[in-house]
Amino acid sequence: MKKHSCLLLCTVAIGLIFLSGCASAGGSSTAGTNTIIKADSGQSPETTDWESTTHEIVNNFEGVTMGVKEGTVSLSGLTLNFTNSSDKQCIYGDYFLLEKRVNGKWYQVPTIIDNYAFNDIGYDLATGGNGEWRVDWGWLYGELEPGDYRIVKDISDFRGTGDYEKYYLTAEFSVDERTKSADLAPMVMIKGKLYQDTGKESDIKARCGVMDGEVTSTVGPFEKPTQDNQSNFGSEYGYQFVDERSVDIFMNEKWLRFELL
Repeated sequence: MKKHSCLLLCTVAIGLIFLSGCASAGGSSTAGTNTIIKADSGQSPETTDWESTTHEIVNNFEGVTMGVKEGTVSLSGLTLNFTNSSDKQCIYGDYFLLEKRVNGKWYQVPTIIDNYAFNDIGYDLATGGNGEWRVDWGWLYGELEPGDYRIVKDISDFRGTGDYEKYYLTAEFSVDERTKSADLAPMVMIKGKLYQDTGKESDIKARCGVMDGEVTSTVGPFEKPTQDNQSNFGSEYGYQFVDERSVDIFMNEKWLRFELL
């Protein structure tokens, strides 16, 4: 009897070890954890935990829309168009976040830095008005890998100091191999010369209010400007010359430094 009992226990133990080995080889999952294989999502072939979106209700501000301006998507930025056909006075700021669609669900793209903040500034979007906003996310997310993304921004129905209601707008865009292989840094042509974005704000504190010129046309982010006052990041931006090699361009309430290529 004892021999049969020992034999039975050994058989059960071997079976448990075999099952445990199979589970380890096949992988395991834990409830509540969103594990994404980066190779499937267009990222590098590693396994990482990405947080699910916290924005399930979006684009519900009646009469107010946000979309990506055609031809402005690059690996590190894009330009958004806002339209307000409501009777509301709206305000939006520099805050944004990026999300990626994986297997039909939205996940927050991880940032490359831990401590960051956005400028405390408000842009008016008046009743019946339109707005344009350029974003460069290279400092926060780096360059994106191919895939389907959306940008999330908050916008407020502003009724008075302390009296407002916040909404969230999203705009979808895609990054593909063509974008990845052909993307160029932001640049502008002025008087037959190409100037490239330095990624820095201007160090000039006091300046005159008269512009030396304006960017009036644009090409795609994967093209070089070929005409005067043309850029690959948008139009209707004023500029002032700094010296023979530098020019400052006024975008999103900031003066950005461009230097001669």
